[in-house]
Amino acid sequence: MVLIILVVAFFAFIGFHQIITVPILAMQIDPVSVGTSPIVLAFTFILAWFLSSIISPFNAITILISNTVNKSVFKVGIQMNGMYVVFS
Repeated sequence: MVLIILVVAFFAFIGFHQIITVPILAMQIDPVSVGTSPIVLAFTFILAWFLSSIISPFNAITILISNTVNKSVFKVGIQMNGMYVVFS
């Protein structure tokens, strides 16, 4: 489950939107072979989508906030939002 979250977050960080990576991974992973129920796997993908959209420097909200506070998108996406993800 952690690997799924990390893969989706990695691809979001390099610029691929979650609407591309999550369905591709969801079609490839069988919940039975992973050893979990389909509901747990679905919630894992939802969590991965949520976390990767927060830390992605290429997200529209992150770009808007970075322009508002006059900080770089990487500082807002990784440092500020990343701290929120780690500590919440």
